[in-house]
Amino acid sequence: MVPYVPKIAAEKTNELNVYPNPATNVLHITATGEMSEVVIFATTGEKIMSEKDQIQSIDISSLPYGMYQIVCIFKDGSSIVKSFIKS
Repeated sequence: MVPYVPKIAAEKTNELNVYPNPATNVLHITATGEMSEVVIFATTGEKIMSEKDQIQSIDISSLPYGMYQIVCIFKDGSSIVKSFIKS
């Protein structure tokens, strides 16, 4: 009997950088792939904001202090999740 071996995932083609981290007023985003949307979630899973324009820098000054998840959705349908801290 042959044991189950999961299929190896294809190599990542998109990379995402979110800086500065921690951030105070503006969060900058750079990616190797073409982004279609960026969504920010609280640690509770609540959707806080979504941006389809001006994706390279997002004004986070109105967010309360804490930790957040940012999901970058690429035009090829893939997505990457990163964490950041609002200080």
